Amino acid sequence: MTEKSYGRANAGREYVYLRVSQKDPSYLYWTPALTMIVNAEDRSYSLSPEISYTGITNLDVRLKGMILAGDR
Repeated sequence: MTEKSYGRANAGREYVYLRVSQKDPSYLYWTPALTMIVNAEDRSYSLSPEISYTGITNLDVRLKGMILAGDR
């Protein structure tokens, strides 16, 4: 039974996740952030810069990009 779910190899075992954000740094309601996910085994990574705006009640607008690097 354990080989069906817990005993199998996990696809996310060799990854490092880092997220950095700054709430309202100098412009009110704007929050910049940077997310990085690195595969420790093959050194491939994804880098995601983003900025979000929360100046309207019950609305969160987010602009996010993604850069992928590494071998196929």
